[in-house]
Amino acid sequence: HSVKHSPVQSPDFRILLEWFAGEFNNFEQYTTDTYAKEKLAKEIVPHKHVHSIFAPVSLDILGSHVFHVQQTNGTNLQQIYRIRLYAFSENAENGDFEMRIFKYPSSKEYFDVHKSPQKLAQLTLEQLEDTGVIILWKKSGNKFKASAKGGEFSFYSDFFKQKITIKDDITLSKDGIWILDDI
Repeated sequence: HSVKHSPVQSPDFRILLEWFAGEFNNFEQYTTDTYAKEKLAKEIVPHKHVHSIFAPVSLDILGSHVFHVQQTNGTNLQQIYRIRLYAFSENAENGDFEMRIFKYPSSKEYFDVHKSPQKLAQLTLEQLEDTGVIILWKKSGNKFKASAKGGEFSFYSDFFKQKITIKDDITLSKDGIWILDDI
């Protein structure tokens, strides 16, 4: 499956792509949760400290709007949580913007590939795994809201060593991204 090659038509789609690109870190959320648990004895499970890079890359086999996504431990940036390719299209159902998620043949081999993007030119569509996950984005006021098509998606988690189902609730603004994964 290939994402359509098309120029950006919608001003909202242009804004979505612009806001999505960047580095994000939930240090404030992580420290607030940790403080609440340790010092205030609140019964919470603190969020993990996550550092995310969403870097636009050129990879025509997936379309015109592709991002290298790299999520690592916020304290140890060499500890990888997830490395993926996200391909965006504005030609989705109901006027939503669509984001498809693809896996690299080997995550570790593509760590920091956004700094050496020529390595991506060697990839073929057959080497990538289409996870089947489709995230639908919709403009909502001065933000974008997103969730999985169909409300949820399932996959085998190397971390949990089992199949898990996730319900996403994602909000993107010009100031940041908030991702709530309900497992």
